[in-house]
Amino acid sequence: MEATTITIEVNVCTGVNFILVGLPDSAVKESQQRVKAAVKSIGLKFPGKEITVNMAPADIHKEGSTFDVPIAIGILAASEQLNQNKLDLFIILGELSLDGHIQAMKGILPIAIHNWIIDPVPLHFSYYRLITTRSTLFLLNDESPSSSNRMPPSF
Repeated sequence: MEATTITIEVNVCTGVNFILVGLPDSAVKESQQRVKAAVKSIGLKFPGKEITVNMAPADIHKEGSTFDVPIAIGILAASEQLNQNKLDLFIILGELSLDGHIQAMKGILPIAIHNWIIDPVPLHFSYYRLITTRSTLFLLNDESPSSSNRMPPSF
């Protein structure tokens, strides 16, 4: 299994549409409903504006529901409900439940290895298994997740 880094860009502007571009499959397109329900479930506002989500590179087919969390984080950042300063420090992925919980996912090891090889972190590697969207927001807003959510390096 080979991992490719996908960049999620989100623009929120005047209008009432949700546009997803970058060769998404059906599961990725369905993220709109999961993301909207999860954002509302954790007490935040889903923007009532036009939302354009670009998944780059555009020539690679995107499959599965692991883009839910980065799409949600992108929407919250673009609508100024989330501090954007730390977004570049993390690889963000995961499937959302309608109540805001993040589902366990398969294939994390190839993704972690791929990104470690591209941008090796000397001496240590931190992995956070965040169980809820709320705990993800705490981490990105400069608050530490609980010690039960931080996992030791596995390689």
